[in-house]
Amino acid sequence: GSKDLEFGKAIYQGYCIDCHGSDGNHPNLPTARAFGNQPLKFGADPYQMFMTITTGRGLMGAMSHLNPLQRYQVIHYIREILMKPSNPSYRPIDKPYLSSLPEGTDNGERITSIERDFGASLCSQLGREFESVLTTKVGDWTISYDLHSMNTAGLWRGGFLNIQETQHALARGEGTVMPAGKLEKGLQGWQWGYDGTLDYSRENVLPRGPLPEKWMRFNGYYVHSGIPILSYTIDGREILEMPSAGSLADGIDRVLELGAGNELLLGIADWSGYDPDAKIVIEKDRASMELPDEPGEQPSRISVQVHGPLETRLYLDTKRRLVLSIPESQKSQQLVVSILKGPYESTVSAAGKKTAELGTLIQGGPSQWQETLTTLGYKGLEQDGYALDTLTIPESNPWNAWLRTAALDFLPDGRMLVSMYGGDLWLVDGIDDELLQLRWKRFASGLYEPLGIRVVGQQILVNCKDRIVRLHDLNGDDEADFYENVSDDTDVSVNFHAFN
Repeated sequence: GSKDLEFGKAIYQGYCIDCHGSDGNHPNLPTARAFGNQPLKFGADPYQMFMTITTGRGLMGAMSHLNPLQRYQVIHYIREILMKPSNPSYRPIDKPYLSSLPEGTDNGERITSIERDFGASLCSQLGREFESVLTTKVGDWTISYDLHSMNTAGLWRGGFLNIQETQHALARGEGTVMPAGKLEKGLQGWQWGYDGTLDYSRENVLPRGPLPEKWMRFNGYYVHSGIPILSYTIDGREILEMPSAGSLADGIDRVLELGAGNELLLGIADWSGYDPDAKIVIEKDRASMELPDEPGEQPSRISVQVHGPLETRLYLDTKRRLVLSIPESQKSQQLVVSILKGPYESTVSAAGKKTAELGTLIQGGPSQWQETLTTLGYKGLEQDGYALDTLTIPESNPWNAWLRTAALDFLPDGRMLVSMYGGDLWLVDGIDDELLQLRWKRFASGLYEPLGIRVVGQQILVNCKDRIVRLHDLNGDDEADFYENVSDDTDVSVNFHAFN
């Protein structure tokens, strides 16, 4: 139908036009078919064209990133718009042709859901709005940090991330990473203030890069027991932050370890989307808002409590943002901000749980990936001073990580580091004269398209889409414990085909 023609045209103009040209008669590539007037070498009926796109034939590469429905949509456009008016090889579809086709199993729309274990977190874009985020799952909650501002890009329940239209699930993957759940209303709007205000001037702020370092610097993140501990600086004050499952099932805790420094301002949540007459109670270190009754639902509320030795103060500003004033301090102090949204009874007695000092959790945590995978290499022929050996990658792994190799370098001890397009780094041992036992160990995960590696002495530097990262194994277990931000990229695109 017309919708299929419309989608087929979009696919054609996105891919096929580069070789076959826009009008079907003047290919840009001399070896490509002119759909308007030339016979198709491998068949002009829909099924044979489908097989050409699916498997690749002759000089035509397979377009396996298109699902079956999309392949037939672009074939429909080629046949009906480019071939039908002028190509003698065009034949209309009739009942005898349809009866000759192999029987299908479904309509081709189904996309297999891909689940991957990205480790503690995944760095990516989030939709088209956030160019560089770190997303992690904590209990029932998922939190996404905007690494260009250290504000929260999203907080939701219902799943981790939707990666089905991205490079994490598809060979090409033109889509963007999206939340797998619905953003929780009333819990968005966590943002830091600068120079004493949440409404600081954005006049000279980079449109697709980090805030100025005088305000904020993201230093990197540590990993401990599958949870990231973020390190950053706000208005010159060093901060460690770890998200944690809340004391109650409906809550999440934001654990902040604040270094010595001046007063800070932190927006906790934006409540401007609710009725101005909603019942809000704010005390010194706690706040709550009763939510409108929903049909068939229990009465519910949002509760916020701040725990710690600092004399903090919560208040609602003129834009109905819940704001936390954090006083200056001469020493490091810990704050726990407990945020809950749920039935009234479950939120009235929220209490922050005992949390270890974050400084004790950044020395190197327990191993996440203890299993080592083994493959067999193959020695090649040595001819005219040139030798080519084959190192095979594991066919599968316990984390369903997609091993699409991107870059490699060698450590001083001879082990190889290999980065994967999806965010992993793997250590490979056993590269010797025989190649009989190659041992693969996952070293790091969740990086944002790590397409370059450089080993300088003992330092492992990785070029990612959003920054250069230095990886530190702090406890010698062959896993990265600290993902240090060495240099931010100042212009990060959300486009899938923008590589650094």
